[in-house]
Amino acid sequence: MKKNKDGQILLSPTDLKNFTQCKYLTKNDILFTKEEGKGKELKKSASTGDLKLVMKKGDEHERKHLNLFKDKYSNYKIIDKNKKTEKEQFRETVAAIKEGKEMINQAFFMDEDGKFRGYADFLIKVNTESDLGSWSYEVYDTKIARNPKPLHLLQITAYSEMLGKIQGSLPKEMHLITGKVDKKTGLNETHPYKVNEFIDYFIHTKEIFKNFVNNYKNENIYPEKCDHCKICHWIDECEKQWKNDDYINQVAKIRRSQIEKFKKEKIVTTKKLAELVLDKIDLKVNPRTLSTLKITANLIQERKKTNEIQHKFIDTKPGKGFYKLPKPHPADIFFDIEGYPFYGERGFEYLHGLYLNTGKKMEFKYFWAKELDVDYERENFKKLIEYLRKHFEKNPDAYLYHYNVYEKTALKNLSCDFSTVYPDGLHFVDQLLRLEKFVDLYRVVDQCMLTSEKDNSLKTIEKFYEGTREANIKSAGESIVLYDQWLESQSDKLKQDIINYNKDDCISTYKLKEFLLEEKNKHYKEIPFFLKSKDEKIKHQEKTAREKKDEILLKNLETKKNEDNKEYIEDLKNLVGFYAREDKPSYWAKFDRLEKEHEELIDDTECIANGIKISDSPKKKKAEKNEKGSSRKKDRLIYEYKFPKQDHKFQEGKSGVDILETKKLFKIEKITEKDEYEYLSVSLTSSMLEKIASMPNPMTLGPENPYPKVDLVAAMERYINSILNDKTKNKYKAVNSFLINELPNIEGLEKGKNLIDETKDFTEECIKVVKNLKSSFLTIQGAPGTGKTWLSAKIIIELSKQNKKIGISSNSHKAINNLLLQIEEISIKKKFKFKGIKINSSKSEGRNDFEGKTSGTKNELIKNTTSHYFPDDCSLVAGTAYAFSYRPRLPKKTKKEKQEYGSPIFDQNLDYIFIDEAGQVSLANTIAIGLATKNLVLIGDQMQLAQPIKGIHAGNAGKSGLEFLLKNQDTIPYNRGIFLKETRRLNKKICDFISESFYESRLKPHKITKERKVNLNLKNFESENIYYIPIDHKGCSTGSDEEVNLINKIYEKILGSNYMDERGKGKIDYHDIMTIAPFNVQVGKLMKKLNAKSKIGTVDKLQGQEGKVVFISYTASDSENIPRHKTWFFSRNRLNVAISRAQSIVFFIFNPNLLLASCKKIEEMKLLNNFCKLLKYKKIL
Repeated sequence: MKKNKDGQILLSPTDLKNFTQCKYLTKNDILFTKEEGKGKELKKSASTGDLKLVMKKGDEHERKHLNLFKDKYSNYKIIDKNKKTEKEQFRETVAAIKEGKEMINQAFFMDEDGKFRGYADFLIKVNTESDLGSWSYEVYDTKIARNPKPLHLLQITAYSEMLGKIQGSLPKEMHLITGKVDKKTGLNETHPYKVNEFIDYFIHTKEIFKNFVNNYKNENIYPEKCDHCKICHWIDECEKQWKNDDYINQVAKIRRSQIEKFKKEKIVTTKKLAELVLDKIDLKVNPRTLSTLKITANLIQERKKTNEIQHKFIDTKPGKGFYKLPKPHPADIFFDIEGYPFYGERGFEYLHGLYLNTGKKMEFKYFWAKELDVDYERENFKKLIEYLRKHFEKNPDAYLYHYNVYEKTALKNLSCDFSTVYPDGLHFVDQLLRLEKFVDLYRVVDQCMLTSEKDNSLKTIEKFYEGTREANIKSAGESIVLYDQWLESQSDKLKQDIINYNKDDCISTYKLKEFLLEEKNKHYKEIPFFLKSKDEKIKHQEKTAREKKDEILLKNLETKKNEDNKEYIEDLKNLVGFYAREDKPSYWAKFDRLEKEHEELIDDTECIANGIKISDSPKKKKAEKNEKGSSRKKDRLIYEYKFPKQDHKFQEGKSGVDILETKKLFKIEKITEKDEYEYLSVSLTSSMLEKIASMPNPMTLGPENPYPKVDLVAAMERYINSILNDKTKNKYKAVNSFLINELPNIEGLEKGKNLIDETKDFTEECIKVVKNLKSSFLTIQGAPGTGKTWLSAKIIIELSKQNKKIGISSNSHKAINNLLLQIEEISIKKKFKFKGIKINSSKSEGRNDFEGKTSGTKNELIKNTTSHYFPDDCSLVAGTAYAFSYRPRLPKKTKKEKQEYGSPIFDQNLDYIFIDEAGQVSLANTIAIGLATKNLVLIGDQMQLAQPIKGIHAGNAGKSGLEFLLKNQDTIPYNRGIFLKETRRLNKKICDFISESFYESRLKPHKITKERKVNLNLKNFESENIYYIPIDHKGCSTGSDEEVNLINKIYEKILGSNYMDERGKGKIDYHDIMTIAPFNVQVGKLMKKLNAKSKIGTVDKLQGQEGKVVFISYTASDSENIPRHKTWFFSRNRLNVAISRAQSIVFFIFNPNLLLASCKKIEEMKLLNNFCKLLKYKKIL
């Protein structure tokens, strides 16, 4: 931040970025720059790094491209910023733009009031019309950084916006020229970006930022901890203020939401928290957590009195705290990783440090990736694993110590990501995890040690055994900044500083272990050392048969690779081992949860945690009997538990594993909500109760183990082997065509031509295209309300009339049954008879059965079965990927005998398979299903909810079938598939937003939507529109009472309103209104407040449904209170699904502070941009 001669503050995109990080940071910047008030006394924290070298490299990078552009363009202009005033520079820039210079260097921009300004490295003339004439300009900016960052996008968006005002229209694109050189071309990589994907976020953020700067004296804000604190230049000032104010945020592990709860009770200091009488206040905070916070506050008070740091060890349950410390071994390793989060989806692990006894003394060893390139990262990982493998083979009783989850998580991700090129990495990391060789000392400290200090970071805890660190780098956040500078400067000094920082962390981890062992030996001798229950050793273990097969497949695929098919072969290689990688995180998470307390698992959405038993005497549930009066099921005992309200995925009828106590499976019979709690009725058999002796108390239920996927794995192997064999490589033509992403092969239509003749009947054209598919595949993209289910059913019936054998599949039985219902309905109406089967798992106990109008009658069209046999007289079969990849189990003579399998039931014996909701079906499952058929039809919309992927997969392996085909395109091209362009749900105003934001403006409202109106009983509200209703609240995360009350207020006013649609007139009732929230906690609050007859649920639950009026409640107060990552919360797909449930009216309610989220990734900026578009629909009640 700078000021001019008149004392006016001058603003830049960097200042804007800082504002999104923290408003208090900006206020201090203003006071410091203007030297006002306390600004005269403010002192910035010392920065590290070689910024001069970075600036020098950046200037060289710009000069290099200036010379390249001068060679390319003869008519150019260079704005001299050293010899002219800023006003002169601006006038010269405008003049050069209007003259139509081909290239302008150092173009100077400033907005209307002259406060916001900046220099664009280059403006390049393009042949796009504007107010200037037949030309306009686009911004090109050079950055020495190897990969683009959000700050870079803010800069070029700022220049593009100011350029747009001069030329009368926004540029279509803007460009970053990075410091990374393309290996093939030898040129620096240029990244193009669409301006409209960032402009709304930029304008909104800049407007709030400038208002704040103009009114900073009236902004009464107090500093709160946030993610930016780790690298903020004002952190020392804030910590000084918190200490002087005795602010409650000094209590380690206290959450922002808990602070807000304490504030409501006027508890804002650690002194008041220390004096709190626990049984006289109800803060809706877990009693054990509250007790821990109080003890910690007392330690802070003691530190104030004695001026000495304080700590206290507390007793823990077996398996926690000191119980996690293994017996020390001379060959133990102390491990730390340095990572760079701003690269790719998972970040970049560039430094692995080890501190260990190499024979004579303790030494430090490290592995450094010399470039920000995945090839170097992989090589570095390989070197690390080979070193560790040899070490543990030689020292099988040693352990790998680290601090916090980062190291373990990073190794898991790396091992999965590189598993197709280095399978030994995954194999070894899995061994380390299975044999529990990782020792997380953070978990030990967190569970048994309380301190008077601000947090439990290693740098803080080491005060108790090491003293204050005197290194150039003092935090992980600072190391990231330094690595960023090293990437740009390649400074040897910076590199050594980072390595030294990593070394200090490794040594500190070793000293922490010694400190904890000393305390254990003094006061907790009775606690045994951790010992794995099975005495297994790390060794060069024989690989499983599956792993051996996968390695052979990978080697054989590599031999088939050539220039023409290398992308196809790489895709197949990345799919090898897909199911194993997909299941690994579930097993790993299961063991990670065992290290946590019940209270900690409340934030884990895969669990429902910390339930208290409220009934000692169980109710009895008799087993249901079949028609013959017998039952294979057993009677069950039902117990009641009370859980704190939390976000989870459990539903009635599902089962969960009691993960911390008995490890047994319990069935959830019923879920009810009351106040701040959820009441679960869980059941088990009496024989199981005898085995566990007593019911667990407390109880935390987690997910079951992943379902076995042997048939799906075999299907993938079958396909790859067919490709490797020249005789069978064309057996699966449709799947081949799909994976190569060929144009659809349609008889009678030249490849590359549009598939649909727009002048003819659309439905008949669709039927004709599918009928004429010739050993190929087709995509039908159905945006919300376009009738893809109806059209699919219509096509399937027409194919059935031609005696075609047809399959129907999807990820969920719900989607399959929905399509079957439509087929049955049309068939009854047309008096068309056929025989079909729906294949269900026997374990589902009928929950997934198809229930149609003819089900169970003598005229039954679709029969439920658990058998995979496909009768000859059947024309239709429906089931998931498991059904279509199923192989018969051959009889075994003994239980120990290895299971053998017959040939797959479905293998090219169907004419067509329709995969519904194909955007949620993985690429691997799409292939497994596709092997059963000669023609493959994918129906769905990749712009709606995506497939749930848990594993880390390279290349395209983690995508859905639709994502793979469309390659980041929003809509299917005319010559590659069918786009259903008319929605019968959305009125014009809602459709315009959805179409422009998600469907490249191709989606149009059907004429029947013109008749839909809702005459709201609200002043100044129209009868069809989107309305953004802003609301202010603090400390809300997964639930907001304020938003519930606002919705209820509007709800009561619009009930009984008149509406009109294509069916006539009526009055708005409960069933006409839908309410959507991202979290189950908020859903519960809404259900309690609103009428139970209403449609209320999460986006996931309500996809496929619709309402005349839709409320959307986004609950969180700001980005610091978002409980999940921003890419999930602001998901473009989720936003699309939420808004597109509405026929006439959308009330979108969220706190505007959410839009000031600091973006760590460019993708997050694009997601927030979609939400910022909603601001033009703002309406105040």
